[in-house]
Amino acid sequence: MKTPITIEQKEQLKEISNYFFLKRRELSLTQQDLASRAGVHLKSVQRWEYHNAPTLLSILKMAEVLEIKMFEDLDF
Repeated sequence: MKTPITIEQKEQLKEISNYFFLKRRELSLTQQDLASRAGVHLKSVQRWEYHNAPTLLSILKMAEVLEIKMFEDLDF
């Protein structure tokens, strides 16, 4: 049984996905570019940017491509 996500967690997810979106744009990458470089499906990138949680592995792969140090760049 999955534990329901809290409102605070949803807000944090939104902040993180917005940050990923801005970094992708800053690096002039399309969603397809990011997906290809990270080795994830295009749908993973799209879901992430629309605030739906992909797998942790997908998040970490995209973070690497976007040069995001997950626990340094994000204030959580």
